Amino acid sequence: MDSVTQMVLGAAVAEAAIGRKIGNRAILWGAVAGTMPDQGVLQLVWDRIWDQDVRLGPIEASG
Repeated sequence: MDSVTQMVLGAAVAEAAIGRKIGNRAILWGAVAGTMPDQGVLQLVWDRIWDQDVRLGPIEASG
């Protein structure tokens, strides 16, 4: 999917799921969350976690 489609889908799902609780902010948060995978944010977070795990693994194992 392209970025716009992911943003619209995320906004629609968030509005349906939590729109009554937080109002129009659900649309904004859904659009942001829907677009994150397309921007590589999740890959960046995963790489950071993996990198820390690899670096800290030997230290924790020896201590």
